[in-house]
Amino acid sequence: DIGFMGLYTDKSLHWLNWIEREHDNIRATLATYLILPQGAERASLMVNTLFWFWYRRGYAIELTMWTDRLLALPAMQTPSPSRAMALFTSGSSAMWQGNQDIALEKVTESLAIVQQAENKEFLPFMLMGKAVVFINMGRDNEAQPMLYQAQVAFKEMQIANFHAITLIHLGNAELGLGHIEQARAYHEEALVQARAINENWIISFALNNLGEVARTQGQFDLARKYYEECETLLRSTGDKGDVARF
Repeated sequence: DIGFMGLYTDKSLHWLNWIEREHDNIRATLATYLILPQGAERASLMVNTLFWFWYRRGYAIELTMWTDRLLALPAMQTPSPSRAMALFTSGSSAMWQGNQDIALEKVTESLAIVQQAENKEFLPFMLMGKAVVFINMGRDNEAQPMLYQAQVAFKEMQIANFHAITLIHLGNAELGLGHIEQARAYHEEALVQARAINENWIISFALNNLGEVARTQGQFDLARKYYEECETLLRSTGDKGDVARF
């Protein structure tokens, strides 16, 4: 059982490679759930787990296809945890493809659903999701309060991997606001946590953004060092989605 968190741990490469090998069987199972009368919830759980695999291994078009099919189901038309998860996934997909307005609309609805339901388990993820869209839109001031809330929640819930990821996003918001040293501090703290977790994507994410801080300060040799270490990690884990940006 992979579980949503399995792809964010030190076992992530094992699970990424396992899904790659089983991809055709997984597709068939997901397609079956999408046509079963009671299959919407299971399909939602599968898509929510798989969307990170689809992103990391470069299946952007497939990611969009499955989330669109899921959200079109009759069972997904009323507010529910499953709809919130599907909207979060679909919004993330839209954001990665540069459709920020669509992304914001979807993650805003997903956040509203979990807030209305007072779902504390999902809330920090939806807060972080909306904040990241704001960062991509240059609305860093609006992102910060949501990231602070998510950071506290992840720490209280002892979800170390997403706590580290949230620190990186806080660093990105600070950099967007011109607070370079604060950005560096967040990224350095996140890198320490990421190395303790020992998950290469989170480590690479921190390194890449430390490179952005160094580049902004004109420290180009240092930036190159960070970027090269980041790229090496991403290539070692087959992260086509992010390697393409280099």
